[in-house]
Amino acid sequence: MSATEKYRALIDMAHQHGVSGFSASEADGVLTLSGSTTEGVKQKLLDAWQIIDPSLSAGDLVFAITDDGGGQAYTVKSGDTLSKIAAQHGTTWQKIYEHNRDTIENPDLIYPGQVIRIP
Repeated sequence: MSATEKYRALIDMAHQHGVSGFSASEADGVLTLSGSTTEGVKQKLLDAWQIIDPSLSAGDLVFAITDDGGGQAYTVKSGDTLSKIAAQHGTTWQKIYEHNRDTIENPDLIYPGQVIRIP
């Protein structure tokens, strides 16, 4: 089994969560994953890697996905809540609120069209 096949779920998860600039390339049996994303999504990917390779010692994966630091811009849609947005992005509503205190006065009141940052 190739490393790409072995880590297919991890690759699919990176695509599903919209890792920015994501790439997966295999050479000499070693798969390199790179890109940038939020801290929460990065942690989800690391957790998934540990499920596939519990000791993280197979040596067939280079995990070069970085935390984008400033966060990702997100435009609030009708029906959104901070909790719902957080669940979609692998973080907590509290982290989103803290990261956006300059634009969100009340965490229970966000509005369609409002642009927030996902840490």
